[in-house]
Amino acid sequence: RVNISPNTAAAAQMVAESNRNDVAAISSAHCAPLYGLEILDHDINESKDNTTRFAVFARTGNVEPPEGESSKFILLFRVNNVAGALAEALQVISHYGFNMNVLRSRPIKTTPWKYYFFAEAEGSLTSPEGREMIRELYNHCDMLKICGQYRMKKKD
Repeated sequence: RVNISPNTAAAAQMVAESNRNDVAAISSAHCAPLYGLEILDHDINESKDNTTRFAVFARTGNVEPPEGESSKFILLFRVNNVAGALAEALQVISHYGFNMNVLRSRPIKTTPWKYYFFAEAEGSLTSPEGREMIRELYNHCDMLKICGQYRMKKKD
């Protein structure tokens, strides 16, 4: 279960007041002594220009979204460092009719000039097109992981 807090200090306070050892919050180090919390990790950002996006995933069956809702998915993949490899993988996503909203790259720390790519796109991976797209992507990626699929309410 996810609890939404107005800010990180309120999240830390909520964790402290829960008296549970299986919940955590990301907040300022100043909150730990204030609320009697233990700092589990610090400096979790890798860059001063870093921004954070949070997602919560659950192990549930693939369920098509109800009427009035659309679906999005997130893929994590890696391609070889050869000319056109990324373009070929992206072409597969486009070929099956998925509108990609986000593409981000992150360097692989242990391998210079090698990158992971996160792609977020509209559509269902459980559809026939989604299953075919995933099958074909395996031919273009040396690593492919489905991070998740989630529902998005349509804007009125």
